[in-house]
Amino acid sequence: YNIGATSLPSMVIIKAMRPETPFSVDDFKYICNIQIDPVVWVVKSDSRFKTAKDFVEQASNPQKVVNVAGDGPQSNVQLQQLAAAKELGLATNFVSFNGSGAAITALLGGQVEIAAATLSSAMTNIEAGKLKALVVFNDEPTSALPDVPVASKLFGKKIPSVGMAVRGLAAPKGLPNDVLAKLESVFKQISESKAFIDEAKGMGIEVKFTGAAGAEALVKESVKEVEALKGLLK
Repeated sequence: YNIGATSLPSMVIIKAMRPETPFSVDDFKYICNIQIDPVVWVVKSDSRFKTAKDFVEQASNPQKVVNVAGDGPQSNVQLQQLAAAKELGLATNFVSFNGSGAAITALLGGQVEIAAATLSSAMTNIEAGKLKALVVFNDEPTSALPDVPVASKLFGKKIPSVGMAVRGLAAPKGLPNDVLAKLESVFKQISESKAFIDEAKGMGIEVKFTGAAGAEALVKESVKEVEALKGLLK
């Protein structure tokens, strides 16, 4: 079978920002989504920002713009940071790095005070006590860090989790329904296996299986959210 990995909203952002990209989200038959990897704000463990509200209080002052490191430009992480800044009225400057690893390194090295990053990219240093997660951009707490507050609940307003990485699998459009059903079933079994769950947990990734119908709906929702917010990336 011809199967490929998918990652929302990254593949949607690429097409939205570069219309000449030679693919469309409609070119695929979505088999399933397997895992979610939300964006978090992280600081060094000895940071002056003890809570997310501490950071927001500082970043709300346009006279003292705070630099925020992250993967970019025009990444899912940058879109999440810009969406949060818009909703919370923050005066922040997004500093793009070539990957989340480089952004985390800059944070650890004291080049910036805070970073926006996918949880999986920060988890090793969080577990080592070098970094602290202040808030998670998701609709519900993440199983990897259940005590870290959810942004919308913490700030009392809807902050879209538009940057959360949702990863799954797809095949070329036209996949026969019987083959789709077989693949969906097999990947569901894999996602429920203890070995798979333990491996994902160790990486700070939450396993959240969604079948073909749900995966298709998530793609449409991602397109809707990205189209509404893509102006922030220009």
